[in-house]
Amino acid sequence: MDSYKPGQMATRSGEYDILGPNGKYVGRRYISSGVPFPPTPGRRQRYVLKKAITPVHTTVSSTAAMEETMVDFASALARLAKK
Repeated sequence: MDSYKPGQMATRSGEYDILGPNGKYVGRRYISSGVPFPPTPGRRQRYVLKKAITPVHTTVSSTAAMEETMVDFASALARLAKK
């Protein structure tokens, strides 16, 4: 399993898990090929490809919009779970 550090260029578009130094899941990001991996939430974390995506019309801005939507959805689910 290949892992990538923040700042390295993504060679494949896809869904990447963020793993901590102990290999534990920290989060997920959608990255387009040819774009550098963004900073991770913490130190010594890395990216691992979970699912490759064949982009049809994926751009950096559409990837950011997808990620923002997932974060909004996840926080909404968390609020519902607390009720």
